[in-house]
Amino acid sequence: MPARRLVKNPSVVCTDMDEGGVLLDLESTAYYSLNRSALRIWNLIDEAPTLDQLAARMTAEFEVDHERALQSVQRIVTMLESERLVRTEPA
Repeated sequence: MPARRLVKNPSVVCTDMDEGGVLLDLESTAYYSLNRSALRIWNLIDEAPTLDQLAARMTAEFEVDHERALQSVQRIVTMLESERLVRTEPA
C-alpha cells in the first residue's frame, strides 16, 4: 500500500497547554483536548506527515518501541480523521 500523507484541516487551530493542548475547529466550533503525546503527534504532522514517519519520531523522542508508537499514532490519527481535523492524500 502506498504511503499516505496527513494534512491538517486549515480551519483547526491549536493551543498548547501545560499537560497537552486543545484543538478548536473554527467551522464546527467543536474543541478537542489532547494529551501530551497526541499534541506532539499533531505538532509533528507538518514535518513528518506519514504514519511511519510519525511513529519513528515518537520512538526517537519517547521511550517506546516502534510497534507501540505506530499503534498509538494510528489510534490518534483515526480519531483526528473521524472528526475531520486531518485528512489523508497520496504522498
